[in-house]
Amino acid sequence: MPDAPPPSVADRRVPCPRCGELAEPGQEVCLRCGALVGRSYRRPPSWRVPAALAALGVLLIGAGAGFGIAELTHHKGKKKSAISLTPKQPVTPVPTVTTPPTTPTGPSGPSGPSGPSGPTGQASGGASAGDTLTQWPTGKSGWTVVLTTAKDRKKAQNRARAAAGSSISAGLLHGADYEGFGKDEWIAFMGQYDTRAAAARAAKAYAAKGFSGKPRQITPKAKTKK
Repeated sequence: MPDAPPPSVADRRVPCPRCGELAEPGQEVCLRCGALVGRSYRRPPSWRVPAALAALGVLLIGAGAGFGIAELTHHKGKKKSAISLTPKQPVTPVPTVTTPPTTPTGPSGPSGPSGPSGPTGQASGGASAGDTLTQWPTGKSGWTVVLTTAKDRKKAQNRARAAAGSSISAGLLHGADYEGFGKDEWIAFMGQYDTRAAAARAAKAYAAKGFSGKPRQITPKAKTKK
């Protein structure tokens, strides 16, 4: 009888998970497509893992020793740099001479008359300085912005001074001297204007400063002859 054929050796090659190419045992990368195939089978234990761990331990020990040496060197350098054998020369400050500003005089200075008051520049009588009240021109008719009317003169006057303190040309009128007001009324006004439109524009600007008012025409009463 003829000899029996030797038993077939099992094929231990592993197919590539991407293209199906058979990879030899121990092969990690497919030779056709480059995919990883090393994890598809269990490799025998290798000496590389213990060697890598030992090398990592040596590196960590070396890094710790180097860090300690660097810290000692750094502290020694600090101590040495803190000591100076050469005394520093004191710096003498140089006094700064300040020239006081020159205050202009004449018509454009503080002692001269100021320009037109009011936001539009159409008012007359000059802008108020601080809480100084503006006087209404004698016998002149015009438009203004009435801030408030009150029978108590002090109340109306305080309101006008508050507006004057905000750089508003404000003043006080007695209702007995002007048309349309009661004889016992006091009027706190803001600005003096030639037209109602100018007074209306000024009223918006005054309201933005916190002093609301309404445009009103001011007409002096005719004096009766005795």
